[in-house]
Amino acid sequence: MRSSKPTTTAIAMVLLGCAFFGTLCPAQEQDPVAALSERILDLRLAGSYTEAAGAASELLGLLRQDSDAAELDIEDASLLVDAMQFAAGLPEEARLELARADSLGLVMEEYWAQGMYADGAEVAAGRLAVYRTHFGDRHLSTAMAADELATLLQYQGEYERAEPLFLEALAVRRELLADDHVYVGASLNNLGMLYQSTGELESAREHVTDALFVLKGALGDADLNVAAITANLGMLLQYLGDFDGAEEHLLAALNVRRSALGDDTPEVASSLNSLASLYYAQTNYAASEPFLRRSTAIWQSILGDAHPHVALSLSNVGALLNARGEYVEAEGFHRQAVDIYRATLGNEHPDLASAIHNLAHALESNGDYASAEPLFREALSIRRAAFGESHPEVAVSLNAL
Repeated sequence: MRSSKPTTTAIAMVLLGCAFFGTLCPAQEQDPVAALSERILDLRLAGSYTEAAGAASELLGLLRQDSDAAELDIEDASLLVDAMQFAAGLPEEARLELARADSLGLVMEEYWAQGMYADGAEVAAGRLAVYRTHFGDRHLSTAMAADELATLLQYQGEYERAEPLFLEALAVRRELLADDHVYVGASLNNLGMLYQSTGELESAREHVTDALFVLKGALGDADLNVAAITANLGMLLQYLGDFDGAEEHLLAALNVRRSALGDDTPEVASSLNSLASLYYAQTNYAASEPFLRRSTAIWQSILGDAHPHVALSLSNVGALLNARGEYVEAEGFHRQAVDIYRATLGNEHPDLASAIHNLAHALESNGDYASAEPLFREALSIRRAAFGESHPEVAVSLNAL
């Protein structure tokens, strides 16, 4: 059973997107802020950066007058003013190219929401190229775009392409901000999650631990971005065999998410799935099942039946059923997961390999060795292509054969 995807999204695609898209994270709770944010975005999409800079300055003033506004939101607005003023000073042709890049950001987010990571990465690469041309390499907007592209590449299993982009974003943020800045913490988290994906668990733990220290210092314990990194560290501790530490972190993240968001949200579903995975790893199937069933129901209600997150939950239900000896029912869940992954991620993604391996294991457990073997071999082939020979998941596949 696998935990939920490590949360690069809360950092690279939401928190960091707030600064450049001009849609501050708490905007839905503050009508004046929401109205200004929408106006800024509309102006940007029209290439009207002088007017966008004025509106961003108005937004910054509004936030500075609000005693409840978070310091990070004020800083985001200040960065937005700088970016808009810079864009306003560019030639008309450049401004129009930036406006198209801004519109690509909306397309990219739509692909992300649908789990269409390859399409999203293609759009993100085009957007990053425009930012490099007009903002330069050593600019926070370019760093954000690099981080977003890296996240989409990571979700496709293209780890070698993702790493230099994550490292670039971290270097720019350290140079232009400070080592204890939230966005530096975000980059550390994203690198840690990449190293988790490549099996470099100690390096992953070091990066995520550093990220959590930075974000807790800047945002406090009750912040949702802190909860996301707390959950990431919990998953890493599970993989490293520290089950008590993992449970402590995963429950802390769940409590923050429930308190801030309610019970039926993607973030809560992710926490429930991760706890289910932890209890499964300890063979505590009775504790695992209710968390797993609930997380699956939430994902399906929010995303429909054809999303990679739903596939992950279905595969995990299959693993639980297989562990209890319910092989036929387990096979059905694994086949659904394989079909969703093939449709959404293609035939070479590591997550597909995991689902295929799990299906093969269910078939093997039920005595259908002839059907299991070619599936084990397919999973091995995908993992070798994605990870090379020395990755732990390659070893798992070899051991199954």
